[in-house]
Amino acid sequence: MSGMCCFVYIAWNNYRYVLNYSFDPLLDLKYYNMAWDCQQLQLLTPALPLGIAYGVLKSLATPQEQLPRLINHTNSSKSFLQILKKNRHKEAPLTAILREKNEQAAIVLKKLGITDDYLDLYTLDACYHTKLPKASDKDRVYRALKGRALYLEEIEDSLSGQAVKVNLENILQVLYLEGKIKLLPAVAIMPDGASYCLRCGGTESIKSIVCLECGDDSCCHCEECLAMGEAKSCRPFYVAPNYDYESCKDIDIKVNFPLTLAQRDASRTLASFVASGEKNELLVWAACGAGKTEVTYAAIAHVLGKGGRVLYAVPRRQVAMQLAKRFQKVFSSIDIAVLYGGSPQKYKESSLILATTHQTLRLYHNFDLVILDEQDAYPYRCNRMLHYAVKRACKEGCHTIYLTATPRKELQEKVKSGKIDTITIPARHHGYPLPVPSIEIEKELVYKNDSVSIPQSVLQNLHLSLEGDLAQVLVFVPTIYLAEKVAEELQRAIKMPPFNNFKGDWVQFSHSKDPERDKKVDGFFAGEFPILVTTTIMERGITIPRVNVMVLFADYEQIFDTGTLVQIAGRSGRLGQYPEGKVWFIASSKTHAMSEAVSWIRNMNNEARRKGYLIIPPKGEIKNAF
Repeated sequence: MSGMCCFVYIAWNNYRYVLNYSFDPLLDLKYYNMAWDCQQLQLLTPALPLGIAYGVLKSLATPQEQLPRLINHTNSSKSFLQILKKNRHKEAPLTAILREKNEQAAIVLKKLGITDDYLDLYTLDACYHTKLPKASDKDRVYRALKGRALYLEEIEDSLSGQAVKVNLENILQVLYLEGKIKLLPAVAIMPDGASYCLRCGGTESIKSIVCLECGDDSCCHCEECLAMGEAKSCRPFYVAPNYDYESCKDIDIKVNFPLTLAQRDASRTLASFVASGEKNELLVWAACGAGKTEVTYAAIAHVLGKGGRVLYAVPRRQVAMQLAKRFQKVFSSIDIAVLYGGSPQKYKESSLILATTHQTLRLYHNFDLVILDEQDAYPYRCNRMLHYAVKRACKEGCHTIYLTATPRKELQEKVKSGKIDTITIPARHHGYPLPVPSIEIEKELVYKNDSVSIPQSVLQNLHLSLEGDLAQVLVFVPTIYLAEKVAEELQRAIKMPPFNNFKGDWVQFSHSKDPERDKKVDGFFAGEFPILVTTTIMERGITIPRVNVMVLFADYEQIFDTGTLVQIAGRSGRLGQYPEGKVWFIASSKTHAMSEAVSWIRNMNNEARRKGYLIIPPKGEIKNAF
C-alpha cells in the first residue's frame, strides 16, 4: 500500500472549463477530451498528498466548477461571475479564469510553504495514447462499490475472483470523473490547518504521524476509527451512493407462532409508518422481552416488496449472528447479508443487511429503511462516530426506526417535542405484568476496608428464591472487584440444604475480564449452579427460564442509571413458565434512577392493562408518564 499524491488542475476548451484533482492528469484529460472535446489542462499545483490536494481544490473551486462549466453562460457559477466582474485586464473570459485560478493557487500554496521557485506548472495537451478503462471493467468495479464507503484495498478484496484487466485506480478515477462515485482522502487537511476525518466525521482525534506510505511529515491519521482500518490523509477513500431499486415483488413472511395483540398493533403501525412517508423517524418503546424484533417484519416486507433496501443494525456481533438465523427463516426468499468484524460476507450484496453498528462505516447512502435495535446500548450509546455512520448509510428520505426498552433522554426529548412519533409495546407474550422491582434500603450493605458486609435480608431473599421459587438468581454489582468479593462472601455465608441435589459451589462470579466468563455463563444457563454474581455484562440479551434478579449497591448511579436498572429488571419473568419473577434493588439509600426505573415499569404495566394486553391486572397503579 502506498500513499496517493494528486495534482490540482484546470482543464478547458473554448466553451467549457473544470477544476479537479488527479494522480494522473493525462488520464483525466483523455476522459474530458472524449466527453466534451477538452484540449488542454494546466497543473495548478505540484503533486500533493491526497488530503492536502483535497483541501486546496476545495479552496479554489466551487462544487459547480468541478463539473464542466460553460464559459460566459448565464447559469455560470458565482465564482465565475465574480471573476468576470473584476476582470481588470478586460481579457477574454477564459483568459480571466486562468489568470484568477493561477493567482488563487499561488496564494494557497504559499500558505502551505510551497514557493514559486519550487512550483513548476505545466500545460498538457490531449494525449491520444492514453487508454480509458473498458465499460465492462467499470461496471464490475462500480457494482462492487455501490452503496459502500471503502478503501482501495477493501475494493480489491470485494472484487476477489473478479479481476479487472487494467489498473483499479484508473477505473475508480474515471468513475469519479463520470460522477458515479466520490474520490476522497480518508483525512482532509485544509489550507488553514483544519483537519477532519471524511470516513467517520471526527475532528478531535486527528494526529500527525510519520507516514511510511507517503513519506510526508504533514500526514495525519484519525485515531477515532483506527480499529476499522487506518484513516490517513494520503489514503484514498471511495464512496458511491446506491439509488437503484429492484422490481416490486411479493415478500412472504414465515412466522411459526402468532403475534400477540400488542405486537399486531405495533406491527400495523410500523407498516403504516414506512408506507406513509409523513415522518422519517419513529421510536418503538418496548418492554424488555416484549418481542420487538417480530413487529418489524411487516415494515421490512413492505420496503423490500417495493424494491427498496433495509438495514437492521445491532450493537454486537453475537446478536447479529443470532438474528441472521431467525431472519433467514422469516424472509426465506431473500439472501440476507450479515456484516460484523471477521464476517465472510463483509462485501456481500443484498437488499436486507444485518450489521453491527461499526460496520455501517463501510455503507453509504444505501438504505430506504434503517432499523436500529437497542439504540441505547453500548457501543452505539453516546458514540458520535456510530451516529454519523448510521445516518450516512441512509438514502435521502430514508425511514429510521429505533427499537429499545430504555430510550435515552435525547430521544425522549424528540418524542416530547413532536419531532418523532412513538409507539409502545408494554406487554410480554405471556400476558403477565412486568415484575416491579422492590426497593430495599439496607444500611448494613457496606463495602469497606477491602471487605463486604452482606445483610441478613439479602441472604433471606436468596433462600426464598432458591428454595421457595426454585429459581436461580442473577446478582448484579457495579464493579469487577465487587463481583469477586460479593461472590466470595456469599459462598462463605450461605448455609442451606442442597438445591436440586446440587453438590458443587453455590456461587460463581463473572465479568468482562474473567478468562472463564463464557464457561461460567454457559454453566449458569445450564443450571449447574444457582447464583451468578455479575457486572452489567449480563444486563441485555439473555433469557433464563426461572430466574430472579438482585441488584446490590444499586445506588451507584454512575453505573446503575435508569436504563440499566430497567434492562436488568427485564431479565426476570421473561418466559411463561415463570412469568412472575422477582426483582430487588438493594442499597444504603434510594436514588432517582431507582425510583424512575420502577416508575417506567409500572407505567408499562398500566399501559398494557388499559389496552387489554394483560391476562391479570398489575399490582398498583401510578400516573402514566408516556
